[in-house]
Amino acid sequence: MNSKKSGPLKIVIIGGVAGGASAAAKARRMDETAQIVMIERGPFVSYANCGLPYHVSGEIKKRRELFVSTPERLKTRFNIDVRTRHEAVRIDRDRQVVEVRDLGTSRLFEESYDKLILATGAEGIVPPIPGIDAPGVFSLKTVEDMDQVIAFVKANAPRSAVVIGGGFIGIEAAEALRNRGIAVSIVEAAGQLLLAWDAEIADVVEYTLTDQMGVEVYTSDPVAAVLTDDTGITGVRTAKGEEIDADLVILAVGVRPRSQLARECGLRCTERGCIVTDDRMQTSDGHIFAVGDAVQTVHRVTGKPTWLPLAGPANRQGRVAAINATGGDDRFPGVIGTAIVRVGRLAAARTGLGETEAREAGLAFITTVITGKSHAGYFPGAQDVMIKLIVEQDNGRLLGAQAVGRDGVDKRIDVLATAIIGGLTVGEISDLELAYAPPFGAAKDPVNMAAMVAQNQLEGISETVTWREVFADAPGEETAPLILDVRTRAERKTLYIDGSELIPIDELRAKLSDLDSDLPIYIYCRIGQRGYFAEQMLRKNGFSNVKNIAGGWRSIWGAFREDKLIGQEPEPKD
Repeated sequence: MNSKKSGPLKIVIIGGVAGGASAAAKARRMDETAQIVMIERGPFVSYANCGLPYHVSGEIKKRRELFVSTPERLKTRFNIDVRTRHEAVRIDRDRQVVEVRDLGTSRLFEESYDKLILATGAEGIVPPIPGIDAPGVFSLKTVEDMDQVIAFVKANAPRSAVVIGGGFIGIEAAEALRNRGIAVSIVEAAGQLLLAWDAEIADVVEYTLTDQMGVEVYTSDPVAAVLTDDTGITGVRTAKGEEIDADLVILAVGVRPRSQLARECGLRCTERGCIVTDDRMQTSDGHIFAVGDAVQTVHRVTGKPTWLPLAGPANRQGRVAAINATGGDDRFPGVIGTAIVRVGRLAAARTGLGETEAREAGLAFITTVITGKSHAGYFPGAQDVMIKLIVEQDNGRLLGAQAVGRDGVDKRIDVLATAIIGGLTVGEISDLELAYAPPFGAAKDPVNMAAMVAQNQLEGISETVTWREVFADAPGEETAPLILDVRTRAERKTLYIDGSELIPIDELRAKLSDLDSDLPIYIYCRIGQRGYFAEQMLRKNGFSNVKNIAGGWRSIWGAFREDKLIGQEPEPKD
């Protein structure tokens, strides 16, 4: 390696957007004399790629509002030399130079560096299926992708579209196209949408898409081919033989690290292709740092390596890399995976570990599902907020949380994300003093409620069961359980679980003698609270095998598609 030359420090940053742009700006604030060069192969250096679907939908009216910064502003404000439409093609670590191609002229030249920061991001996965490269198939990851989708819609006025993939981008793209009056189908190869979420939350999202937004959803059935004729795209065919009409296809099956440069120059990478860094964002080469969607990081709950391509961590990593590249000392502590997505009038959010992740980490845990109100129930406009907690069994530590609802979801998930970082137990979370006034919250916030319910489970005061367990022929039970509905008769007329027996909570005490105390009993109400009261009443009167269905029937939307519910949920009131 070359020793550091005399004169100003020279930092070369490959890639822009969240990680690269934040690194460039922070590096200038750290060192006013440094020479900072940004190399970006696209025409834009810093833009809000998370906002792309909202310009497609028309909610973000002006395209220029997506641009966080421009090459001109970076030059004027931070004295950064930005080279757009330039591609880094090779890194010579021994000579500390980057070979660069000017995409406008095809000229090759070398750019030397003292410190190099890689912010190469991630690239969309393109599955190898027939027709995937046909005109009318688009990704939605860059400004250029967005421009192409909008131009196609304006020129062709498609009536129907298929979105391949049911993750963040897929759902946001589906909503954007529905807002433009296009009929939309989502096709997801896995068994549910939003694989980062647990089934209870994903079920609510799917029900909202299908029942309230008119989106067709196909799960457990990957796309096998994009169908075309002389006029263009006509639809897709799934592996099960389903043919779905479409004039437009959006590809959103996921991303992978863009790490070819790093791998080719011999930097340490994982089998998945993630660039390996330490907590200073330094790679296996002391002169090179890496940030953003291309790097492996650490999960703060498990302490194990993970990959999380999100804008928030990328921004923070860019800052850390810049501090350390300019001679400072900062550390990136890792991630917990806090995320949120809008689905029509609904929001779904998560943080920490889901059930699958906790299980894979070898942790013993319990889960709690409750439904509370976004603010005081007696104040107009209160909305249901469903919260799920994943709690370590031995010590009550919060491992993860998820939430879904129309209002107040972001507030609750941010509190719970902070609790995870702080290592709080559910006992401590139940004691959190949160803001309360009727328009904003409740005296007993859903966050407190969820923690109290989890505490009851840990202490053996209450036992819950999920709707999937209820409908799975009572696993572990020799006798079919009694499914007890403790809502009112008026509620029963709207919707109920097939085969359940109605005894309203206020009549239950008088009818205890009518029940078989040896029979397994699963109780449900609307949100789980009356079910808990009924569970405690039965337990105190000699019924030992009693479980409350977690979250009430508000948590069992997925049962609709399995024909386990009779009736129809009314449209929620605003």
